[in-house]
Amino acid sequence: MAVDRFFAGAPWALPLFEAVRQAIGQAAGPGGSMTVQKTQIAFRIGPSEGCRPLQFAFVWLPLDPRQGGLRRIKGRPEPCLALSFGLGRPERDPRILSVSEPYPGRFTHHMLLAEPSQVDEQVRGWLREAADFAREKQRRGSRRKK
Repeated sequence: MAVDRFFAGAPWALPLFEAVRQAIGQAAGPGGSMTVQKTQIAFRIGPSEGCRPLQFAFVWLPLDPRQGGLRRIKGRPEPCLALSFGLGRPERDPRILSVSEPYPGRFTHHMLLAEPSQVDEQVRGWLREAADFAREKQRRGSRRKK
């Protein structure tokens, strides 16, 4: 699926997505990639020696197909784009909507963005940290395989 098709029902989100994509691309560095899926767009760091690419950030529209529209998220700006990323620690910040620990030592953070200017240096820093965290995980995985 192409990016324009993913955002077909939400053309307002394209400028916001481009700001996020640029920040994620800078964090991922050379070899970073993007996969457009049905419900999200996943970003990966490039593969290193003998390793597969690892996802470190995701963009999605807070939509609920069962309700035919936007999810009911308390305090959600209208309209908005969701950004999720993984860190090796929980980040406590008012802009972070929720943090979960899907497995020990990996914390998934979810935040909502309503305008491109919100992709500021703090968000760029979290994305760099998320990419570095994925690279370290990738390195540890490649050492185990040897």
